[in-house]
Amino acid sequence: MYKNIRASMTLEASIVLPLFLFFFMVLLSVMDMLALSMKVDTLLSGAGRETALYIEAKTLTEKPAETESAEAADKNRGGSGNSSGLGSVAMTVLADGYAASKISRALPPELLKKYRVQGGISLLLSKVMAGNDQVDLVAAYSVKPAGDIFGLGSRLLLSRARCHAWNGYGTGGSYNADGEQLVYITESGTVYHMSRSCYHLRVTINPISRSLLEDTRNASGSRYKACEYCGLAGSAGTLFITPDGDRYHTSLNCSGLKRTVYEIPISQAGSKKACKSCGGNF
Repeated sequence: MYKNIRASMTLEASIVLPLFLFFFMVLLSVMDMLALSMKVDTLLSGAGRETALYIEAKTLTEKPAETESAEAADKNRGGSGNSSGLGSVAMTVLADGYAASKISRALPPELLKKYRVQGGISLLLSKVMAGNDQVDLVAAYSVKPAGDIFGLGSRLLLSRARCHAWNGYGTGGSYNADGEQLVYITESGTVYHMSRSCYHLRVTINPISRSLLEDTRNASGSRYKACEYCGLAGSAGTLFITPDGDRYHTSLNCSGLKRTVYEIPISQAGSKKACKSCGGNF
């Protein structure tokens, strides 16, 4: 009888242990994919913002005279004046090259190999200034799951960063018709900002897996709590956080992730104090 029990336990262990190891490898693989996706999202967002600022600034300040003449001639012929065909392609190539270099520096080949990325990261789906003043960077990459014993192959992942090109408005140091300094405030803020591009006015949203929430901290080292508006509304696997915030959100449309910025004369700032980061820049 005792021998039969031992034999039964040995048989069960021989069946359960491989299954346990398999599911453990699958879990690690999923966590690696999420970590890689967050890295690429962050890099792509940074490259998109920098590209949007640089490209439109160059377009506004360094437009060749012959280009302006060509646009004027095109208008005289009844055209739209938009010669963004070749320019859009050229800017897309430049933006792709910049984003690719930013990604390759942060994710060298040996790190991509660790994440089991097959064939590198492609930016061929990106479009920049294609007639809509948008910088749209798309990274596509395939990841082979660990323990792919069923031969399902690689999984295609996409990361995307889309933003409007900088148009020169509200970057700081502006004045109204009466010559009074214009500043920027938010609805609930206690300070005013001299620069519209102050990082305190930006909302950087990062996706995160709920399983990683417990070990994630904000810029101040504090844990994230549920948002009063959407954090308790469901149990979504993907949450959204901001580096400077202390709440996690289950919806990108949550009002807690939106920030309305008002441009007002400094005389209307009332008791608000100057922002310590940008208050002395202008």
